[in-house]
This record gives sequence, C-alpha cells and structure tokens, in this order.
Amino acid sequence: MHYSRLKFLTFLVSTFFVLSSYPDTVECANKKGSQNNAASAPPPPPLEPEAVIEEVNAKQLEKLLNDKDYVAVFWYARSCVTCDKVLAELEKIDDDTDSFGVDFVKINDKRLAKQYGIKNFPALTYFREKEPIIYDGDLMDEEGVLDFLTSLEAMDLPDRIEEVNAKILLKIIEDTDFVAVLF
Repeated sequence: MHYSRLKFLTFLVSTFFVLSSYPDTVECANKKGSQNNAASAPPPPPLEPEAVIEEVNAKQLEKLLNDKDYVAVFWYARSCVTCDKVLAELEKIDDDTDSFGVDFVKINDKRLAKQYGIKNFPALTYFREKEPIIYDGDLMDEEGVLDFLTSLEAMDLPDRIEEVNAKILLKIIEDTDFVAVLF
C-alpha cells in the first residue's frame, strides 16, 4: 500500500473516532403556532467534572492496580506544605489523565510508600500493569508530568492489542508513521 493511501486511511479512521466520540445531540426549535409560548428558563450549563485527585487507602490502591493498566499515584504527607502546592498543580491535569485512561489517585501511607521505594514526599509513581516507575522530574511542572503520563512510550504495553479511545488514537496517529486499527 502506498504511503499516501495509508495517510488517507489514517485520516479517515481518526475522523471517524473524533466524530463518534461526540454524543448525538439535536436541539429542536419551538414551531410557530406552538401552544407553549411561555418563556422558559435557559437550560443550566453542563456540569464540568470536578478536577480532584481521589484519595485512596492501601486496600483501594491494591484493587485499582489489579483492575487498571495505568495508574498514577501521588504520595504525600499531611504536614507537608510542598505536597499541598504540588497537589494543587497536579489537580489541573486530573481530567486530562482521565481522558487518556490513566487513573490518578493520591495516598498518605508512609509504610506502603516505603515498599515502593518512596523515601521523600511529595512523590509520583506511574504504574503500568502494576510495574512502578518513579517520576524524577519537577512535580510543579504539570505539563511535564502530563507528558510523562501520556507519552506513547509510557503507555505502550508490548505484545498486546489495546483498546484505545479517540484521544489516544489521535495521539498515536500524530506520533507514529504506521498504525494498524482493528474495529
């Protein structure tokens, strides 16, 4: 297959996924002569998901690691002022990580942190199929953290055909030359 055809097919697939990710919504205008002419209040604005990183305990974290392929864990201590500042920055990317299929949680458990090699707080560990990767970059740089958590290298699970959402597919198409898609 020629490279230009592959690019065109890739474009079609990505367009399909982008369009299929939007819910089907149709608004109907009141027809002239409608019997309901009473002024109605405009619909309330849609609620945006709250950008709060969920608190978990050791048991919940274990279940999450067993159930999910990608989990980001923010380790903190209650009396840590730096932890609070970092958490405020990381809260800004929580919805973004969700859209890439990465569950982002926080935990205050020094014993468990020690088991995963965490010696200082705050810290961030990225679990990919239960395998921990400790983030060694600047935790105050939320864009750097987001890039770390959503890079194709970080999300690649070798020897597996993965189900991806539209956002991940677009990132794969942008970052790679060839993509095989199975519907």
